[in-house]
Parts: sequence; C-alpha cells; structure tokens
Amino acid sequence: MKRNAISKKPIPLGPVLMLDRERCIVCARCTRFGDVVAGDHALEFIERGYRTEVGTPGGGPVESKFIGNTISICPVGALTSQVYRFRARPWDNKPTHSTCTLCPVGCDMILDERDGEILRTRACENRFAQ
Repeated sequence: MKRNAISKKPIPLGPVLMLDRERCIVCARCTRFGDVVAGDHALEFIERGYRTEVGTPGGGPVESKFIGNTISICPVGALTSQVYRFRARPWDNKPTHSTCTLCPVGCDMILDERDGEILRTRACENRFAQ
C-alpha cells in the first residue's frame, strides 16, 4: 500500500477493519496479536521511520478470523469496525453477557445495546470453562 499525497480517511483494510493512521502510535499490539496469538500474520508494519504505518501483507484485504479481537486491543482507537464506527460511545452502551449460538461450542460474548438496538458484539473470556 503506497501512501498518496492526498489520502483517504479512514483507510479500509478489509470488509470490517478501518484504520485511522493519525491515531496510530505504532505500539505493535495489533501486529503482535496476529503473529503470536492468532497465528495468521494478518497485519504488519509497512514503510520505515516516520512513515511507518499498519498495513496488510501484499496490500490486499486483511484476512483473519480474529479481526474483532484485534480491534478490541487497539489502545488508541486507530483500528475500528466499519459496522460500529462512531455509532455510539462505549459508555453509552448497556452491556449484556450472552452466549453465541452459531455453533455447538457456546462461546461467551457481550452484546452492547443502546436504545433497544444491538450495536455491536464483543468476545469475552469464559472464566468457568475448563
């Protein structure tokens, strides 16, 4: 991905992930998560020095099953979800613990609701699982 003189804001890195480059502090949490935890190497740093920014290998769309988790660990909000982006402040939402029903595993999740509408879903740790 080459940087243009006039760049778009935000930059779509895939169907879900959006990047606001001016917010990024190059902490490497997103890239390390993909390398160490998810094992998919979905994000990487491109360029060097003051031009360093988050991108994808080969400049294509991000491919990861764990992109929601990657968005959650960004400490400054440089990585956001295209679906949830600026729809509500996190403290305006009412979180409700629930269980995912898409497969027989039954993963724990949090549903964030505001004014009777579910705005986003988030993963959460099941502390009782063995």
